[in-house]
Amino acid sequence: MDPLSRIEIHHKEFTETEKKIARAITNEPRDVVKDNITTVASKMKVSKSALLRFCQKIGYEGFSEFKYELTRFMNADESNDEQSNDLVNWIQKSLDDMNSKSLLSSVQDVAEAIVNAKKIRIFGINETGLAAKQLYYRLLSLGIDSAAITELETMHFYSNLNFTNDLYIFFSLSATTEAVVDAMIKSSDRKKKTVLITQNTKFRYRDKVSHVIVLPTINTEGKTRFVDSQMLNFVCIELLINNISKLLIRKET
Repeated sequence: MDPLSRIEIHHKEFTETEKKIARAITNEPRDVVKDNITTVASKMKVSKSALLRFCQKIGYEGFSEFKYELTRFMNADESNDEQSNDLVNWIQKSLDDMNSKSLLSSVQDVAEAIVNAKKIRIFGINETGLAAKQLYYRLLSLGIDSAAITELETMHFYSNLNFTNDLYIFFSLSATTEAVVDAMIKSSDRKKKTVLITQNTKFRYRDKVSHVIVLPTINTEGKTRFVDSQMLNFVCIELLINNISKLLIRKET
């Protein structure tokens, strides 16, 4: 049974909050499949836990499974070849956008900050936690020690430390996740150098960030695609590693 039919069947069981979620999904399903749970819940003005309970009430293990099934349902009328071609074109467009002078200049600045940093802490929550861990492993391959912080309590702890020579790198595509924004502000107030890697060109607290890398935003031209924009974080990481390796070679010569 498709997700929208499940919503209809269970409608009488919904609380007022769940009815609000159901209306939002039914009216704008594309907004659901293109964003993560944090962004979707924020747009619906409900909590992540309420959205998760809604997905479970209609028979899914969680939001990810619901999102996947909704995407499959919405793409059912398109051929596999058409979907694949559109996806490849979208990825190519995103990579082309990452070749901009301003983005590459920002990457260079952050690479220099990493090379010159005394200690490096990399922060990410949920999906961006994977990017934090990947940057940690890639830096380790160059002999640069760092730490990936992916738990809320640990993030809060580190943001309150008074080590002014540390470099704190934050992954947050929306730049609105409360825990990340709070940690970023506290870190800046304690005179730490901070880096934000985001897709949000209009994020608040720009004065709290030493460096920012703004990645391209998703634009699938109105078509629904089960594509995670976290992919761009990993491309950004490889750009950083490439620049860092060049800087390290220059230092040795």
